[in-house]
Amino acid sequence: MALLKIRFCGLAAGIAIAALLMPVGKAGATVIGYSSLQITNFILTAGAELIVIPSATAVNTTTSAASLAGVNDSNSSPVVGSPGGLVADSDVALSCVGVCGAIGQNDYSSVAAANPGAHFARSDASLTGSLLVPGGLDARTVAETQLTSLAAASGNAAIQSGNFWTLVFVPTGSGDLVLTLTFDVLGQLRAFSDEVDGIALVDFDFDIKLFDIEAGVTVDFGISSVNGETDFASLNETRSVLGVGEFDYLVDDTFTLTISGLLPNTSYRLQITQNADVSASSKAATVVPEPGTLTLLGLGLLGVGGLTARGKPGFGCRSFGAL
Repeated sequence: MALLKIRFCGLAAGIAIAALLMPVGKAGATVIGYSSLQITNFILTAGAELIVIPSATAVNTTTSAASLAGVNDSNSSPVVGSPGGLVADSDVALSCVGVCGAIGQNDYSSVAAANPGAHFARSDASLTGSLLVPGGLDARTVAETQLTSLAAASGNAAIQSGNFWTLVFVPTGSGDLVLTLTFDVLGQLRAFSDEVDGIALVDFDFDIKLFDIEAGVTVDFGISSVNGETDFASLNETRSVLGVGEFDYLVDDTFTLTISGLLPNTSYRLQITQNADVSASSKAATVVPEPGTLTLLGLGLLGVGGLTARGKPGFGCRSFGAL
């Protein structure tokens, strides 16, 4: 039987070549889109005169939808409050596709920041409380995706006006009635890509409209803020990153909405819309060699290394023994 000798330098050469030729998957996040808009402590307060609201009908509908590489998940949760009811909560279930184990219901923080290896798309929305109760109304939406390999994704969380939250009220009293609402805002947008062909699109929107039901017209009002975000348009942002780049945006403020000139014994309807959206695409494919391919490659390189060492006796190769 012929003796086969494996020499040290042949093994080393094979390992070195294998390391150079081994496909390496890209580590960390590739494309990220994150949008979160949280309107909290939304409270109706007294103005020049106390405004009494004898009846209110709240229609709350929250929706969420997530899509990743052609796989979709969506949820909706309409809740209708009876006339005169003060609370009509609507907390829709989390929609998530991909690596979602670390994502909990009503988690409006950036999941991607704490899980750089996760590949997912998610969305969530909740609406709790009322303008007419202590503590006010809380409306929260989030949409987020993180792509670490070849995929296209999107997410949408929405609280829709008309389907969502409608308050009909009749102020009582005389003179120039004033309606005042205050609310806190925490809105965050992040778009990130470390790919030449990566695309991340993010946006959030918040809007308030007041209608004079009897006259069929929209009532104008003014909005100011405590910390300087006097432009209400700051709650309506759309941003994108095309190719390698990063964008971050933050709104953290308290707003006051003042509506003057309301007529007594007149019906008004207050409508609010809110949503968070993201979409992203990645062309980076994570390459993972198959076990069989690695075995054949390793054996082949070891053989080449042994033959190379055998053909060059002056190279200093040393036999490890016989098999």
